Amino acid sequence: MNHRITLCLLVAAFACGGGEEADTTPVEEESTSGTETAAVSPIPEGMHNVVPHLVVEDIDAAIAWYERALGAQRRFVLNGPDGSPMHGEIQLGDSVVMIGAEEADHGIRAPSSLGGTSGGLMVYVEDVDATHAAAVEAGATASMPVGDMFWGDRYGAVTDPFGHRWSLATHRFDSPRDQMAARAAAFGQAMAAGEPPPSYPDDPPASHWQPEGMFTVTPSLVVSGPADLDLYVAAFGAEEISRTLTPAGTLMHGELRIGDSIVMLSQADPRMEPNLKTPAELGGVPFDVMVYVEDVDAAHARAVEAGAAAVFPPTDMFWGDRWGSVRDASGHVWGIATHIADPTPEEMQQRMMEQFPPANR
Repeated sequence: MNHRITLCLLVAAFACGGGEEADTTPVEEESTSGTETAAVSPIPEGMHNVVPHLVVEDIDAAIAWYERALGAQRRFVLNGPDGSPMHGEIQLGDSVVMIGAEEADHGIRAPSSLGGTSGGLMVYVEDVDATHAAAVEAGATASMPVGDMFWGDRYGAVTDPFGHRWSLATHRFDSPRDQMAARAAAFGQAMAAGEPPPSYPDDPPASHWQPEGMFTVTPSLVVSGPADLDLYVAAFGAEEISRTLTPAGTLMHGELRIGDSIVMLSQADPRMEPNLKTPAELGGVPFDVMVYVEDVDAAHARAVEAGAAAVFPPTDMFWGDRWGSVRDASGHVWGIATHIADPTPEEMQQRMMEQFPPANR
């Protein structure tokens, strides 16, 4: 199993004005645990092109809750110099979710600290009613009751005790995609009028509870407008799958494909979701994503050329990635990485102290 620390602590401590300059001298990666760099896949084993990352106040407590409420499996926890957890990973179905610690002084803050969040996770499960009920019983708040939705899912949403939003769904119908815009408009009108949304029981039944082409976990980001889709296409070489606008021209729902992964996007409606805002509106980053690519230097440069702000330059990092980060117009931080080595947890801990010694922290 490959392990690596997430981007946010480094962004907070070294790229956002905290402490001294980090030593960005490349970490020696000639051979790690008997694996030559040339043989290492640019995407770590078990990962997808896009990996979401949640910021919480207590990593151990969050992982324990996700295990109990959502059936997650603990993959890895890395402790910082003071011995407290600074990065963790959980497995949900075929997907990995990274969990990082707060750095409140540098804007890396949990939703519970910010009073809201800038996105969430769409999670496909075999029985959404049972999973939704289990999460609520474990202490989550029901953000939306479970119901059949116009896009073919039986769907509900919860907010966990740490402030993160989880959209839970079981795919039930293979609804025609060419009708989504009209159905979305009808759904919006019904919601605005306080009426039950329309149903489509004649859609063909789905063959599986997880839609084709989707992983168990899909990140969903709150953006400032439809123009963000254009930025992501240019910056990350993303493929636009769909773009559904409201009559007012705001983005109700958009989907992009980056490599093997899908990212969902929307503008929040404060009348329906007052706690969903962009990071820029929240004044902090509670949720972000890591994008694995074959050439991080080229991808980082392309993102900056497309209009993203450079936060951290591509650098060989102690956890086995060559990594950099950018910030988009909505305030989302995107880590961009190429995996270059497979250090053991012990080697990773030692290299962390060498690359970022206590004087720099």
